[in-house]
Amino acid sequence: MWQIIYHPATGNFEKISADLSPLNGSFIRIRPDYIGVCGSDKSILAGKRKVYDGLILGHEITGIISEGKGLDLAGDHLSEGDRVVVFPNYYCGECEDCRHGHYNTCRNKISIGVTAQGALQEFFDLNPKFAIRVDEQIDPELAPLIEPMAVAVHAIMKFSDRHKRMIVIGGGSVGISSYVTAKCLGFDDVRIVEKVGIKREELKKHVGDVYQSIDDALGVSTGPINILDTVGSMETINDIEKLSGVIASGSEAVVSGLESQEYSLNQAYFVRREITFRGSIIYTPHDFIIARDVVGREADLLKKTLTLADIHTMIEGLKDRILNSTDIKLILKI
Repeated sequence: MWQIIYHPATGNFEKISADLSPLNGSFIRIRPDYIGVCGSDKSILAGKRKVYDGLILGHEITGIISEGKGLDLAGDHLSEGDRVVVFPNYYCGECEDCRHGHYNTCRNKISIGVTAQGALQEFFDLNPKFAIRVDEQIDPELAPLIEPMAVAVHAIMKFSDRHKRMIVIGGGSVGISSYVTAKCLGFDDVRIVEKVGIKREELKKHVGDVYQSIDDALGVSTGPINILDTVGSMETINDIEKLSGVIASGSEAVVSGLESQEYSLNQAYFVRREITFRGSIIYTPHDFIIARDVVGREADLLKKTLTLADIHTMIEGLKDRILNSTDIKLILKI
């Protein structure tokens, strides 16, 4: 079978041939056909996240089962010919976090396409409990969006009041997913902040509530608000700090972005202003189930945000294509 591996030292991708091993009796084998590109992939290619030589990227995955059967994460039966989306963060089920149902913070988590081999290959084997079945209601090229949508679901569910204005920082895949999820879950007023002009103008074609800055999105409202930071950079955290001096106490901020590993929070903004500040990391199986429903319900809008590219015609320039992308969501057809 073919595999596309990444060499971080040179920044090159290489297509190779590899032996196809016999399938583990309890696993399923899928033939991936669409894979989404996200911020984690960009961090790896930009050298911000160190990975081993020969890594196979790809964690926003959909494909067809070619061999095997079992029960998926929702308890539904899987068999050959079914379309599935992969739950790409494997949890152990035994650590302290897992025993309390916090599978997203598993101490022994394996993240395919990051710490283990991903799905930029002809076949991909996995335990069926890390897959979810997708019916024909969701087009194949939309199915990879279930993974970033689950990130959005997990973050959005942390807010306590759906009647506060919601400001989403970042208009990328998770940002637009957060906008769609919040709308689906009944949040009254949702606004996206995207500083990159090209991406902002593209978003405006599909979503009306897009702004250049947090101040613009805030408008004249100074009441308590919800802030979701899907970027997680020092700059965006500083923006939230400054904003907390203007908005009413009782506001809530959730950070799901991972751009900066360290940042500082000023006591005056969060303790004295009583601004609730939470982190949010990936998702649980339950979030995945909700995300599947959201993608199905919002298919028409989400389809407008996709850019499709055939990976086999661009392997040599794949790194530059991903890093220089201004697409709202790039989907690789493999």
